Amino acid sequence: MKKLAISVAITLLLLTIFVGCISESYPLRAHPSLENAVGMAVTDIDRDMLQLTVIILNISEYELITGLGFTVEVLSGRNWRQVPFSNTGGVFQMPAYYVPSNGTIDFTKDLRRVETLTRGRYRIRKDVFRAIDTPIREGVIHEIVAEFRW
Repeated sequence: MKKLAISVAITLLLLTIFVGCISESYPLRAHPSLENAVGMAVTDIDRDMLQLTVIILNISEYELITGLGFTVEVLSGRNWRQVPFSNTGGVFQMPAYYVPSNGTIDFTKDLRRVETLTRGRYRIRKDVFRAIDTPIREGVIHEIVAEFRW
């Protein structure tokens, strides 16, 4: 199991590097089979520890893969604006998490590197893709979003 996790992490790292080199050639799009079949929700907010607990629900027939990466945005007027992360204290990690078909996965997101968290309406964004796809060539990254109030 540990060897599988390591090989998946290495594969995702290589895919990330490769995507960075060819992203113009293969525009990303949502996979039609995942529309209305995968979602995300914030289930707990720990303001003292600056953490969110997030759950991903997958009601599709496909096993999905996601990683640690996420984006935080704040509602500013009528527009969502990305909240910057500080560059200090970060360690590059690229593990892969499997979301089983008709299943869920939950995890905690650390917000200590988010530069500004003031009172307001926020959302967290993550990418998932079907485990059977090659997201680089097929460009089938699916973005999921969950809102929360700080």
